[in-house]
Amino acid sequence: PALAKLVLGKTVMLSGGDCGVDDVEVLETNTGTEVEYCVTVENVGAGDAGSVVLSDPDAFATDQSLGNIASGAPKKVIKSQPVIITVTGETINTATVTWINDEDPAQTTGTASDTAKVVAALAVEACPDEYQALVDGTIQGAEDFFGFAALYDPTAPERVSLCAPSGSEGIQCN
Repeated sequence: PALAKLVLGKTVMLSGGDCGVDDVEVLETNTGTEVEYCVTVENVGAGDAGSVVLSDPDAFATDQSLGNIASGAPKKVIKSQPVIITVTGETINTATVTWINDEDPAQTTGTASDTAKVVAALAVEACPDEYQALVDGTIQGAEDFFGFAALYDPTAPERVSLCAPSGSEGIQCN
């Protein structure tokens, strides 16, 4: 029988980009950044694919039903909703597509997968304005250790701010 053969491609880009233009296989960014994933599915086989389902739990809340994809049909492009990167280091995201070979009496199935990778570094932000006055009134230069405060937001662990008293000269590192 004529069998379907689906080819799946997976890429990632900064949120707001266009699939096929701004997407890459490996994206280097900072934590706290919103990204979107692009998935392409194409049937390059001789038969039709039925009951096609895209699974990507890190990019989509539920599996995506793509219906049937005929042999030679145009490539389908699916873009995820924005995803916030909250982990430093490498995050590998895998998408999988499954299907049934419609023209096979045994109704055999097929599977294809691909990955995209985000490499995120922790970005240190400037001191938020609402905390600068507190820092100015609390830290007395070098007598309070190194004369700065690092703020960590427990509700957004990808955010770290560095605060120094206004007008401080800082400490030179050698």
